[in-house]
Amino acid sequence: MDGGDGPEVVVVVVHGDVEVIVGPVAGRQPDLDLVDRLARLQLAGRRLGRSIRLRHPTPELCQLIELVG
Repeated sequence: MDGGDGPEVVVVVVHGDVEVIVGPVAGRQPDLDLVDRLARLQLAGRRLGRSIRLRHPTPELCQLIELVG
């Protein structure tokens, strides 16, 4: 928990049934820079046969990701 209103947003790398926590998205307001960094991480993961997931994303982050595709 982040001590705020809910659980902290966490980036997770997934490969099959294995999930590895990369780290928290601590103290970041959702913005285009964050979405860009997450997209680059997703592309790098795909090149290695992995995928990236977010645990506990905020509604604002989800909306921004949906908006930019």
